[in-house]
Amino acid sequence: MSRKEALQKLYDRLLTERNDLRRKLAAEAGLDELPSNRGDFADVANADVENELSQQLKALGSRELAQIEKALHAMREGNYGNCEGCGRAIPITRLKAVPDAATCVNCQKKQEEEGFFADQAEADWESAFRNESSLNDREFSMNDLELER
Repeated sequence: MSRKEALQKLYDRLLTERNDLRRKLAAEAGLDELPSNRGDFADVANADVENELSQQLKALGSRELAQIEKALHAMREGNYGNCEGCGRAIPITRLKAVPDAATCVNCQKKQEEEGFFADQAEADWESAFRNESSLNDREFSMNDLELER
């Protein structure tokens, strides 16, 4: 199979994925309403957890949809399959595995080790450490506590 034929198959696959994802996100948008009778505290907590999970899944779906749209746009512009890092052609095997890939494996690896992801991970660890430090309780002795008499 030629590269052009493989790219056409990937285009068709991305169109199908995009349309499926759009339908799924639209269907989930209609399920956002909370029941008016929320019940006891456990029911409320459970509903809140489900709502939070639903929101996170929608955000993930929206990001995935944006990546697919970007790949389809690149296909229409004629620059799909070219690595944004080095400019070389991304191997078809990678594009079949990750159709919305914008970088080759080597550039992706370099980004993760040196670039954006490393900076982000460092910032996240710093904030996690600061949070943990602020949450540590200092130790109290019995003399520190005011007891009701």
